[in-house]
Amino acid sequence: MIKKIETERLELRLADLSDAPIVMSIFNDWEIIKWFQPPLVWPCNKKESYIYFRKMLAKKNVFLFMINIKNSDKDVGVIRYKLLYNGDFVYAERGFALSKNYWNKGIISEASFAGNCFFFENTEIEEIVTYNSVENKVSSKVQKNQGFKLEGIREAYSPYNTGCTSEEIWVLTQKQHKKITKKN
Repeated sequence: MIKKIETERLELRLADLSDAPIVMSIFNDWEIIKWFQPPLVWPCNKKESYIYFRKMLAKKNVFLFMINIKNSDKDVGVIRYKLLYNGDFVYAERGFALSKNYWNKGIISEASFAGNCFFFENTEIEEIVTYNSVENKVSSKVQKNQGFKLEGIREAYSPYNTGCTSEEIWVLTQKQHKKITKKN
């Protein structure tokens, strides 16, 4: 598995334990953590967050990338792909977080598009699934702009930190992805 994905402006590199303080600082902001579910809660518990981060890195099917602005030492976000198997059907779940100082600059769109391309082209996944609180309109917009289709709304396995208990289910198939990449 590749350790780095590059775009015009960004480098996505696989995270390691030394990235824990950066990840925790990103999550230690109500405007970000409110869109997550336990065990990531507000206020941020450093010990619990570190344990969660360490467990995530230990999983063989989880790929957590730090989002870095090229030609800088700035890690500004994280993007996670979790490969899952349902019999012969292979799919990935995707999630992301970005430091508030870098919102509205197209960074998450660029990073997740590059990640989507990498996983569709280099693994056997047939689709990428992502979930977000029905109240998180910005994430909904990112999914929609990348060609994801809203498949439905379900009760969240655990309430989001905002208290919202419903989440949207977004799916991007290999076929939808190929259509989008031909346009670009």
